[in-house]
Amino acid sequence: MRKNPKLKLTDLVVGLDRFGHGYESIRAFADDLLEARSMAPVAGLRKLDEEGRTFLFAYGGRDYRIEVLADAGGVVRLERATVGHPVEGPVAEGLSGSNISKAMFNAYLLRGEGAEASPVLGLLVGETLSSSTGPDAPRRILPLQFEASLQQWRPYTGGLVPWLKEQMLTAA
Repeated sequence: MRKNPKLKLTDLVVGLDRFGHGYESIRAFADDLLEARSMAPVAGLRKLDEEGRTFLFAYGGRDYRIEVLADAGGVVRLERATVGHPVEGPVAEGLSGSNISKAMFNAYLLRGEGAEASPVLGLLVGETLSSSTGPDAPRRILPLQFEASLQQWRPYTGGLVPWLKEQMLTAA
């Protein structure tokens, strides 16, 4: 697993909001997220189920739904949420629990020993590009790379794009 996670949940929000017009969600590998390693409470984070598969994150006056896709490559998906009422419940202690642990382990297995030296990648996923509604319908996507030194996302066009799309799009 990545020894020094580079991303925060707020970085995912910023990426979705910066490039997100026409995109529904942003995805990243679980072991890249700092909050997946920390037991410290995260302001605005609420667990929506006992298994720790879905969370609600309130940030900057907006609500975001987080889904941990543990079995499918260890991916975390963040999307804008519509919540008509305040969400009750205690502040979640990070993205903790057995589901996020499984997601981090699966991300490590997928990426292998070189994960520490590899770039931090993400994927914006939008609506389908055709009238087809099946799971294999082509979707609007934008591969991203997170520049930790600048704390910002930029479009990614490197050689890992086909692999990234395969891993993160099958994690639906």
